[in-house]
Amino acid sequence: RPPRARQILAAVRASGGTFLTVTDDQIRAAQRDLAARGLYVEPTGTACWAATLATPRPGATVVPLCGAGAKTGPAT
Repeated sequence: RPPRARQILAAVRASGGTFLTVTDDQIRAAQRDLAARGLYVEPTGTACWAATLATPRPGATVVPLCGAGAKTGPAT
């Protein structure tokens, strides 16, 4: 259980946002896509990009890509 679960849930509800889930295969594909763009991001950070690719929305989208992939091997 995330330490700030209540705060996170309250923020998502207040903003009208939603939660998305992605598979490991989607994360690996998104990691390869980011690598092709010159960004080396570890899998946890790549999950945000995978969700964005799975559910594209019109207009600008901000995607946090936290974590450098230095400790993680390349996606296979």
